[in-house]
Amino acid sequence: FGLMPTSLRPGTTLTGVEFEPFTSKIAAHLYPKAEIHGAKGFQDVYIAPESIDLAVGNPPFGDETLFDKSSKELSKLKIHAYFFAKSIESLRPGGVLAMVVSKGFMDARDAKAVAARKFVGDRAELVGAIRLPNNAFGANANTEVTTDIIFLQK
Repeated sequence: FGLMPTSLRPGTTLTGVEFEPFTSKIAAHLYPKAEIHGAKGFQDVYIAPESIDLAVGNPPFGDETLFDKSSKELSKLKIHAYFFAKSIESLRPGGVLAMVVSKGFMDARDAKAVAARKFVGDRAELVGAIRLPNNAFGANANTEVTTDIIFLQK
């Protein structure tokens, strides 16, 4: 939110979802005009379908699934794909999604991963993707993981 061009701020509504309680309080303090859904999982936050023009995220990665009481179909997806699919549902036609994810989302070859990419691909078009080297976040996050930034359009 803090890097949004000032020319775009008037008339823009900002919505954030942060699971970690302390981080959500910091976000609410830094961005008092934003609607911050703090200390809640993405699966527990209602975002109206086709209500957002731009969704930007960095979902957690792993093999777990999330239960979404409003969508049994989304509840079948692993956490990365769940964040993509729920975000795409919230986009207006023509809206754009940018996600920073581990390479596992694009590289996994098991049947569930392939089905999840198809599920996402059936709902949005790939605009582009950038693969970062595994040391891209070493200096500021002390981690080595190959990361992709994926851009989709509904």
